[in-house]
Amino acid sequence: MEVNIYMKRGQDRLFKIREDLQLAEALDRISQKLLQLCQAMEFRNTKTIEEFATRIKEDDIRIYELGILARRAMERILKNMLPEDNSMTLSELVGSLRQMNFSPWMLSYLHTVRSFSNFLSHENESEQPEKDMVREDYLFFVHAIERSVSLWLAHHH
Repeated sequence: MEVNIYMKRGQDRLFKIREDLQLAEALDRISQKLLQLCQAMEFRNTKTIEEFATRIKEDDIRIYELGILARRAMERILKNMLPEDNSMTLSELVGSLRQMNFSPWMLSYLHTVRSFSNFLSHENESEQPEKDMVREDYLFFVHAIERSVSLWLAHHH
């Protein structure tokens, strides 16, 4: 709890997302797709992806954890898809997918996941209530994650 106070995580970031049936069902679909993706691709390291797939099935997962795990998983997936260059930022990794014929609208899902993940994992420097996330934001974020995983799966089949 002290870490959450230090990181200035409000109730919006501490929300247990599996308490919402629609979100829980989406997380279950994402988990299945992540495991399928691990099988479809020859990952050098699947631990990060498997950890994400497992953690999002647990009842006590919080929205900020989803953000952190989604970002880590996306970095791992993109680094496996692209030529080895560990110095690229996540934004650069997403941008480089254009060379692999990913359309801009597809990339917008990845940028959405990246943006939400950044917001959720970093300190909240503002105390303004309008900066808090609400259920619609959670749904949007989870949908962007699910759509991103679906796009990666389609790319590897």
